[in-house]
Amino acid sequence: MPGTASDFIENNMALAQSIAWKYVPYVQQSENIKFDKDDLLSIAYLGLVKAYQKFDPTRFVGLDGGVKFSTYAVPVIKGEIRRWIRDHGCTIRKSRNGEIIPCDSLDMPIGGEDDRTLGDVVQTGKYEMGEQIVINDFLGSIKPRLRKVYDLRNLGLNQTEVGEVLGISQVQSSRLEKTII
Repeated sequence: MPGTASDFIENNMALAQSIAWKYVPYVQQSENIKFDKDDLLSIAYLGLVKAYQKFDPTRFVGLDGGVKFSTYAVPVIKGEIRRWIRDHGCTIRKSRNGEIIPCDSLDMPIGGEDDRTLGDVVQTGKYEMGEQIVINDFLGSIKPRLRKVYDLRNLGLNQTEVGEVLGISQVQSSRLEKTII
C-alpha cells in the first residue's frame, strides 16, 4: 500500500461513508438505537482503520491477482457497525421468544400492577439478569454434547466422572470443557 496510512485512509473514506449510509434507514427506524448519521459515520471510519491495520495483501497472493482492499474492508466495516449496534443499542433481548425490551436505564418502569423498575428485578439467583440472558443465549447456541458437559460440571462432577457418563476419557472431557470456555 503506497503512501502514508492517513493518505490511504483518506482515499478510502468514501467506501466507509457508502456503507454507513446504508445503515441510516435502519437506525432511524428503530426507536431503541440512539445513533445518528454522524455516529454511524464515525463507526464506519473506525472499521476502515481496523481494516487497514489488519489487511495483508501478501496473504491473498495465490488468488488470481490477489484481493483488493475494498473486498476485504467492506465486511470489516459492516461488522464494526453491526457490533456497535448490537453492543450499544438500548435493548435487552429475551432469548427464548426473541422479544425485545427497550431499556434506557435500570430506572425504567417495567409496568404491571406495582411501580417496580428494571433495577428492582435484576437479581435472579446467583447471576444478575443480564448475565443470565447471556448465559442462556450461549447455552442455546452450543452443541448438545457440549451442553451435557456443561450441565454435568455444574452438578459437581469432575472431569473423570463426566467422561464416564459420556463414555469418553478424562482428557477428552477436559478438551470439551476447554471448548466451552
